[in-house]
Amino acid sequence: MTHPLKILVVDDHPIVRKGLIQAIAEEDHLVVVGEASSAREALAFVTTNPVDVVVSDFRMPGMNGLELAVRLLDRDPPIPVVLLTMHDDEEVFNEAANCGVLVYLLKDEIIDNIQKGIVAAAMGESFVSPSLGKLVMRRSQGTQRFKKKQSGLGKLTRSERAVLKQVAQSKSSKEVATALSISPHTVSTHRSNIAKKLGLSGKQPLLNFALANRSAILNLDD
Repeated sequence: MTHPLKILVVDDHPIVRKGLIQAIAEEDHLVVVGEASSAREALAFVTTNPVDVVVSDFRMPGMNGLELAVRLLDRDPPIPVVLLTMHDDEEVFNEAANCGVLVYLLKDEIIDNIQKGIVAAAMGESFVSPSLGKLVMRRSQGTQRFKKKQSGLGKLTRSERAVLKQVAQSKSSKEVATALSISPHTVSTHRSNIAKKLGLSGKQPLLNFALANRSAILNLDD
């Protein structure tokens, strides 16, 4: 790490923000360059200020932390997010992972993990509060069961897996083409091949399959 990481802290409670800033500031290589009381304030801040990592609470009035994370990760270049939560909600955890959030921390464990989490996020690595290990394990086990049940997944090429993941995010063929820098015709060919390899049939079979198995598909290896 050649320079201090610039951090934006987002939480609608001033006292919590202050505590987060103090915990982060204990490390010389982490510098809090701003704070925001809402997701919209955060979005406004990053449009005019360079930020390496955003630390955000999940539950906030209006746009929540996960919706903020989606916006930040969709930027060019994306801004990694450390998402904070009070509860070990498996549904929220899986949704955050599906959206590309790599660092997910419980507020009760912030003091011991916030600095590690920020560095991991900046490096594009995963880091989860130790007590959430059971959620990580269940997510992994669910994916393994899915792969065994759907043996055709092993026949998919790397490009086909990439398309399948995009479809699982409810993207149209045109959006998939843009995201993967390929032609819409190529996307259509991949979709047809995927459906055949997985033995899917019926009306919009690939879309229905992808949405029904979204978490497992998005957790597949690239």
